[in-house]
Amino acid sequence: MIPARCWSVRALSRDPSRPIEGSVCATVWPTRALNSDERWFDEIYVWTEGFQASTMQRARIQSTILESAFQMLEHEQVKRVGVTLSFGTVERFLDQLVEAFHSHALVTHRIVVIVRGSVARLRSRYRVRAFIDHLRGLQTPVGYRVVTPGITMELKALDFVQPNFAQLHAPNSSRDAFWEDGGRPVSLAGLTRRVAGQVE
Repeated sequence: MIPARCWSVRALSRDPSRPIEGSVCATVWPTRALNSDERWFDEIYVWTEGFQASTMQRARIQSTILESAFQMLEHEQVKRVGVTLSFGTVERFLDQLVEAFHSHALVTHRIVVIVRGSVARLRSRYRVRAFIDHLRGLQTPVGYRVVTPGITMELKALDFVQPNFAQLHAPNSSRDAFWEDGGRPVSLAGLTRRVAGQVE
C-alpha cells in the first residue's frame, strides 16, 4: 500500500480572500477477490480532512484523481488502477471525463472505473448511461460500489449500471451477518464481489 498523501484545498476556494481550510488526501490500496488472494487492481482512495466538500468540489476532486490515475499508468507505477466516480461527477463533468479518456487512449484498457450513487437522485440518466456505454466501447471495466443498506435501492442502481462487477468494502466486523447483509444485493444481481481494503 502506498502511504497517504494530503494536499491543501485552497485551490478549490471560490473566493481567494476566504480560502477553504482543509486537505484532500489519497492513498492507493489493492482490491482483491473476495474468496482468493487474486489482486485485480490498485485503487486510488480519496477523502477530505477539515472540511465537507460540496458536490461541485467533489466532482473536481474526482476528475483530478482520474487524470492522476492515467499518469500513474503512463509512468508504469501500477499495472492496473481503479478510480471512483460518483453519478454527480459524471453528470457535471461528462465532457471533461470523456476528453481525459481520449487523451490517454493507449492505457484506457488498464483503468477501472467504479461508479457510485443513487439512481433516485440522478438529474440526467442519459449522461451517466452514455458515459458507461462509452467506457464499455473502450474496453474499460465498469464496477458499482455497494454502499447503502437498502437492497431495493442497490438493485435499482445495479440494474441501471449493469456493471462488470460490484465492489463491497470489507466491514469492520468479522460476524457473518455483516458480510451477508452487505453482499446480498450483489448476490441477488448475480455479480462478482470484489473487496477493497488495506491489505499488505
